[in-house]
Amino acid sequence: ESLRPAYHRAAWSFTVALAARRPLYGPSGTSSDLTKREISNAKKSPQLSKCFAVVEYRGDWKYHLETWSLQRHWKRPKICIKCNAARLSSAGPVYTNFGFSWRRYSFNDIVCNGMGANPSPLILIPGFHSDIIRFCSMHTLNLGILQTMVAECILWLCENDVYAGDTLDVQLQNSYNDFKAWCRRERVNCSQRRFKQSSFHLKADDYPWMNCKAYNCRCMLG
Repeated sequence: ESLRPAYHRAAWSFTVALAARRPLYGPSGTSSDLTKREISNAKKSPQLSKCFAVVEYRGDWKYHLETWSLQRHWKRPKICIKCNAARLSSAGPVYTNFGFSWRRYSFNDIVCNGMGANPSPLILIPGFHSDIIRFCSMHTLNLGILQTMVAECILWLCENDVYAGDTLDVQLQNSYNDFKAWCRRERVNCSQRRFKQSSFHLKADDYPWMNCKAYNCRCMLG
């Protein structure tokens, strides 16, 4: 809530940038919002040489949750802002059903039901659409999907005896030794710590995953 004035100012700035003009009045409708230099420049050259448009808002899930006052997120039964994917089966089709045909929400539904009673002022910019809300690739991949993918790959190699050992811990140690040898050979600097069973968060009712840094996860994918 404390950021709403900043978002109002940003929405106003984006609007005048799209119109390719230097404004004589600020977001409140008076010149008191502007500096003397801004007013002087607007009088001398009211038009910009180019117009500027917002093409995406990119950030991690927490950023979008706070920016857009999302009502559907990882802590709620319904988790996706754009489709009917759910965290719990009682709330809809579960997001781990990768073969499911997801139903996308309409733009009106996303704004009216997915953003709470007081949506962000940023939705007021001309041409705004929910499709320009994007999740950054580092959090979606390196700190998301790839953490599960890397864990699954390492465990699969151990289960199929690619790495020898009487116990899983021994196999994981051999896997780690092989990974570090690859890093030295390819001159890759990686701070990833030794593989242990606890590193994979093994549970009977959930997918394994590795809690590692974004860069380290990308290195292990190599």
